[in-house]
Amino acid sequence: MPELKAPAFLADLYYDLRDRRLLPLIALVLVAIVATPFLLSQGPDEAESIPVPAAIQALKESRGHPTSSLTVVESRPGLRDYRRRLRHRTPLDPFRSFGNPSLKGARLGGGSGEEEKGTSAPSTSTSTTVKTSKNTTKTTTTTGSNGSLPAEQPPGGKGGHLVFYSYAIDVRIVKSVDGVAQDPVVRKRVLLQTPLPGENEPVVTFMGPARDGQKPTGKALLLVSNQVTEIAGDAKCLAGDEVCQLLEVEPGFPVTFTYGESDVKYTVNVLKLGLVVTGHS
Repeated sequence: MPELKAPAFLADLYYDLRDRRLLPLIALVLVAIVATPFLLSQGPDEAESIPVPAAIQALKESRGHPTSSLTVVESRPGLRDYRRRLRHRTPLDPFRSFGNPSLKGARLGGGSGEEEKGTSAPSTSTSTTVKTSKNTTKTTTTTGSNGSLPAEQPPGGKGGHLVFYSYAIDVRIVKSVDGVAQDPVVRKRVLLQTPLPGENEPVVTFMGPARDGQKPTGKALLLVSNQVTEIAGDAKCLAGDEVCQLLEVEPGFPVTFTYGESDVKYTVNVLKLGLVVTGHS
């Protein structure tokens, strides 16, 4: 009726349910609430029972019938045969377009087995004559077709061996305890990442040469221990706040380090920095 107006709450609820498409669900819930008491009040229907003698007689008749049979089939679960699963598809072979090349007689490094038997590229010989004031020396070098050296004479080093180099320093260390200096200790060929003066008291560690871009500057880099409390000397600090952690030292300029709780002083003087031979191949 036009004069009747629903409360604003009910109107808002109705419009919200309609926008969310929940009105059919609400109607179904209301119908279920109304119908549930009637369904519960009714008793369950009595199941129709077959007389036992009649059931036994029907079973006997079914056994004698030639068309009635009961078959027990063994269940064998497993994976489906891929041939049946892919019978409508053509398998893709990624190597079909490249053919089936034979690998018989092939070897690593290129070439085939026939080349090893006597069809390899001919080698050439180059003779070099060196004249001195006393004698004449003739050197013959055999090279391959591409100008490379033979396998028994690898390039580099004396006698065909590779030579390995590393930076090292010669250093002189003086230890002072309570103002009394001990005899200096000179260590030669101190390689990279070697603690000085030793493993028990790693005051500094040689880290290699300092560089200006890619060019060595001729100065040594020393990694300072965190137990060093004071540094005195002509050196450049590259990293560190209160106490320098990475020091750039020029050979010939000693630097004194105060180490540990006993304030033992170590004077480190880098004597020489350069490349040394560390081994051969």
